[in-house]
Amino acid sequence: MPRKRWKPKSRREAFSLGRRAHLLIGHDLLGHGYGREDDFDAEAAGGDWREHREELVTFWGQDPVAWRQANRPGFDAPEPGGPGTRPVAWWWWDAPADERRVLGLAPIDEADRRRMGALYLRDVLLESQATYLQRHALLSPEEERCLPPGAFEPERLYDPELARTLEGAGARCNGETTSSSLNTRRGR
Repeated sequence: MPRKRWKPKSRREAFSLGRRAHLLIGHDLLGHGYGREDDFDAEAAGGDWREHREELVTFWGQDPVAWRQANRPGFDAPEPGGPGTRPVAWWWWDAPADERRVLGLAPIDEADRRRMGALYLRDVLLESQATYLQRHALLSPEEERCLPPGAFEPERLYDPELARTLEGAGARCNGETTSSSLNTRRGR
């Protein structure tokens, strides 16, 4: 009887739902992605991103409401972000060099301020993803037609370090590009 030839197993892990979710939303939810912070496997994540980029960007650009009606979202299967947005991995590896513009601080929410007291920090206002993509001519005509109302409205970001910096500067950003924690994995 002929012997089976031994073949070494590939060291590359399969593109699992956890890895897919990590590239879409930027978090290793259950430890099935590419690791957290210090043990983030940038080489594997970058390789999977290059291999699955088109599929992930297409998925992410779907209308989330229509997708929810046709699918059952699960913990390891995040919902799409919608037209005018990109998955987190796109921001890590494919976004043009400049970051999204910081527009200033969100208006004071008196109810939150009373509830939080000294811990209260205003959210930072960023240009929307759709605005950024339009500024860089990265929105397709089809995608622009499908944008939801409010797609160009500023987005709120909870970033205490940046909020304190803006508070100290008197919140006079006027749309200047300001370094923040938005693209922390970029360039890895």
